[in-house]
Amino acid sequence: MSFKMASVVKLRRDQDGEWFKCPYVTAGDFEVRINFLDSDEWTKLLAKAKKPDGKTVDDEKLARLIADTSVSGWRGLTKEAMLELFPGMEPEQVEQIPESGIPADAETKYVLLREQSDVFRWISKLSNDRAAYVEARKDSERKN
Repeated sequence: MSFKMASVVKLRRDQDGEWFKCPYVTAGDFEVRINFLDSDEWTKLLAKAKKPDGKTVDDEKLARLIADTSVSGWRGLTKEAMLELFPGMEPEQVEQIPESGIPADAETKYVLLREQSDVFRWISKLSNDRAAYVEARKDSERKN
């Protein structure tokens, strides 16, 4: 039986991600489980996100890659949180959000990062910030 290295890396990330409270949401507790990506992983990620000209980054492609590699999940993305992140939401859109919150599937992670630039920058920064990651790990261990 053989394993693909990408599967092993994904498993490690899912287990190692740390929870961070989103600073752009004050209503409730919207937290994102962010995986640390080292410099080599970031370099590869940025290379994959380059446009055909090889000089510029395709923002949508980068959002998809970050959603897939840096975000293990989230909790607390409720109606109230969405209204803070997207103040112009129509009432019909708000009513479609489940009471339990929006699940963190591949497509919703991508859409959140693509449409909410503050969250995109925050996750991008944290996923490559070893000090924040280590501090979050220590906080988590103290709570347990």
